[in-house]
Amino acid sequence: RYRALVMASSEAVWQANAWGEGFFVTPSWQQLTGQDVNQMREFGWLEAVHPDDRERAGRLWERAMLEKRAYENELRVRAGDGNYRHFYVHAVPILTPNGNVHEWVGANVDITERKQAEQALQDLVAGTGVIGEEFFPAYVRHVAAALDVYCATVAEVTDEQNSRLRTLAVWVDQRCEKNYEYDVVDAPCGQVLREGRLFCCRESVQERFPECRSLGDLNAVSYMGAPLFNSAGQLIGNLCIIDNKPIEDERRAKSILEIFAARAAAEIERKRAEEALRESQALLKTIMDNCPAMIFLKDTQGRYLFANQEFQRLTG
Repeated sequence: RYRALVMASSEAVWQANAWGEGFFVTPSWQQLTGQDVNQMREFGWLEAVHPDDRERAGRLWERAMLEKRAYENELRVRAGDGNYRHFYVHAVPILTPNGNVHEWVGANVDITERKQAEQALQDLVAGTGVIGEEFFPAYVRHVAAALDVYCATVAEVTDEQNSRLRTLAVWVDQRCEKNYEYDVVDAPCGQVLREGRLFCCRESVQERFPECRSLGDLNAVSYMGAPLFNSAGQLIGNLCIIDNKPIEDERRAKSILEIFAARAAAEIERKRAEEALRESQALLKTIMDNCPAMIFLKDTQGRYLFANQEFQRLTG
């Protein structure tokens, strides 16, 4: 019964002799890596470990065997599709009455989702920790990194009909591209703006939006876009990701994109408020400069901070 429970486990449970040579492992490991029991013997399991993690993993394992204590480690393991997954490895020694190691039993727990969440949080902090001109270029780069996608774009609405967008930053194939303005009528972004809610096309996005030529230029397979709203609930922009592979974990991608979208909306609103303030200050200065009366401003120490043209003309 215990063996049946172990064999049915989604975790890779294994057993090794006193020298660390594996002689039993559950099918989940073999299904993941393609290794059989014989290939795992004599540290053969290290072949499936990421090259950058092998030396540390081997060193920690040898130390644990020498000191006859539990072994813990985190490492990346190559799956059959060539991608790497993160694992937490824990093993404990089974000792004989005289204190020698009889064998080892352990489990490899897949923590890939946790690692992805940690990385996404780091990207969120790094991508939104600046303001000003550097914000949006850094922002889209970290959006693309957090979701592991080919393209990430943030744009603001340019008309009252919500039919056109002007990009604030575009990240494509590991680099920033020039900004541009475009009509959204044939693009998936148009559906986001028309419905005012997140839209996801996990695959075949070009077939669904055949008139959108930019999707073909990007060799797009999947798309996800989130609307951006200001504090008054007004639609002000769109954040989207485009990839040349299907979206695997739609729920995770949605939650991350929505967090990034909220930060982008706040930055667009802040940027617009700054622009409005500069415009009003420029207008006020123009009005005062053209005023026939003398206008000036001093600080508490009597130093002039501002004097209009009439004041300068009359006083020299």
